[in-house]
Amino acid sequence: MNLAYDGLAAALAFITALLLRFDFNIPAEFSHLKIYTIIYTILSIVVFGYFKLHRGLWRYTSSRELVKIVEAITVSLMIMSVIMFLINRMENFPRSVFLILPLLHIAITAGPRISARLIREKLQAIKAGSHNEIKHALLIGAGNNADSFLREMNRQTNNDYKIHGFLDNDKNKQGREIQGISVLGNIQNSSDIIENFAKKNIKIDTLILAEDVLSSMEEILNIAKNKNLVIKRIPSISSLQEGESATSLKPIAIEDLLGRDSVSLDYKKIETLIAGKKVLVTGAGGSIGSEMCRQIAKRNPKNLYILENSELALYKIDMELRNKYPDLKIQSLMADVQDKSTLDNLLKCFPVDIIFHAAAYKHVPMVECNPISGICNNLFGTKIVADLARKHNVGRMVIISTDKAVNPTNVMGATKRAAEMYCQNLPTDKTKFITVRFGNVLGSTGSVIPLFTKQIKERTAVTVTHKDATRYFMTIPEAAQLTLQAGAMGKGSEIFMLDMGKPIKIYSMAEEMIKLSGLEPHIDIPIKEIGLRPGEKLYEELWYDGEDMNQTEGDKIFLVKSTKLKLDKLVKKMEKLYTLCQKHESFGAVKQLKDIVVEYSPSKTSPYSELTKNNVIKIKN
Repeated sequence: MNLAYDGLAAALAFITALLLRFDFNIPAEFSHLKIYTIIYTILSIVVFGYFKLHRGLWRYTSSRELVKIVEAITVSLMIMSVIMFLINRMENFPRSVFLILPLLHIAITAGPRISARLIREKLQAIKAGSHNEIKHALLIGAGNNADSFLREMNRQTNNDYKIHGFLDNDKNKQGREIQGISVLGNIQNSSDIIENFAKKNIKIDTLILAEDVLSSMEEILNIAKNKNLVIKRIPSISSLQEGESATSLKPIAIEDLLGRDSVSLDYKKIETLIAGKKVLVTGAGGSIGSEMCRQIAKRNPKNLYILENSELALYKIDMELRNKYPDLKIQSLMADVQDKSTLDNLLKCFPVDIIFHAAAYKHVPMVECNPISGICNNLFGTKIVADLARKHNVGRMVIISTDKAVNPTNVMGATKRAAEMYCQNLPTDKTKFITVRFGNVLGSTGSVIPLFTKQIKERTAVTVTHKDATRYFMTIPEAAQLTLQAGAMGKGSEIFMLDMGKPIKIYSMAEEMIKLSGLEPHIDIPIKEIGLRPGEKLYEELWYDGEDMNQTEGDKIFLVKSTKLKLDKLVKKMEKLYTLCQKHESFGAVKQLKDIVVEYSPSKTSPYSELTKNNVIKIKN
């Protein structure tokens, strides 16, 4: 059926082109042109069949199919001109027809297809509109994200939103249009703009964030509250899940309020680090470890080995990676970093080029109550991996540390600092050891965000440890990306610190999360102080007083210069610590840990607070 119409369209286009050329009065001496019409018609049917245009359903015609139509007509004209030249060198044929013919042929062929598509979309829109309540929205930010969002909306037939305009603080955009939609004003004038729509019986009920407007977020939240508006955001391309598009709007999340600029990465350097390499990630099922696996998987490693001691966590990340990267060679290894013989055998069977060591116990109160487990996993587990990396000639090992390793007040922080010290002072003749230190990540296991979310959902009191407690935060993907970049930059024995931005008050974060849920802090949901937990401190730090901080060529990455230690003395102290751990002497082990990490000063809430003897620790912000 389609080919029959395409043949008819070709004949009609050819005849119409001739008629237009001769002002609808073809002279008798050009009667031979009837043969050319037949040839062009048959030729077009063959070419259109070759391009498989007869298989398309008109009501689903896309821009790709329109391009194929233009290509098919171009090929038909080229072959036709060759045939005519071979027959009679194109004598007695008006060449201007070849200027008119393609335009007519495209219009006659594509017109009905486009019309069928538009009619279908219109009918679906009418049908959808009868079932769905249309939401009236303003887009905040008139940039590339907004343009992509509108284009995607125009391609879809079932949209819940009608966009009435843009709000943008850029004066150069005021009064301009994007896809026929005007920039109505800035964010400060949004209340007046919304009221003007109300006078026209149009109730704006949604604000859609298309750009980062962190400096105006507080104002936007207040406007939304006063006008009873819902705030949504256009998702970034990197955050889209399978089956989602730019129109899959997301609710505002706490990370949108962090005030952090986007990360600028040296992708070439990261690709050089990962592409074609055999990479091992320990703790691959954890929050950071699993994100490291995702970031590494998309950069074409030769092999990705994922090591995890939790069967369920290993299964989850294994399934995710295999579904998303079916061609990637993945080997899942269920093992504990404390099991030296198993790790030794694994590295013998699966040689690796790079190790990203993310395995650790990170929950401060839990490790405080189980110090032997924390010491064995965080310190001696790291030591085992590092020693085996040297034994098996692994080129590079990146150790993921924490801001809690700085002037630690808990066992977890002290174990991570001791691990830093050991790896930093190892020889770099076989393996380059690079440590990356950063603070809390949003949404990680044991972080306050999932706890607050659960409490808000259940309408119970949101619990914070202390009204003045502050923490540094970044998103999990940002931490993983910067860790890769730091790992690529390192030459060995360095400690890199990620720029965590400004510290955030946990109490203020709780208030903002309640507001984002459409509720009023202290009225709908109370906020309750429960006191600092064992080992916690009010303020986190990122470097010691004696450490020099230098900016690197990497965005948001600093180089921490620490004093080198004598490895043999450090090892002797660690051997003594290991013996105490084997005897399960918790207090003695923590005391020996303090002898290794002299800056370790157990907090007043710690069970080991009596170990602190007039230690004065200066807090930096």
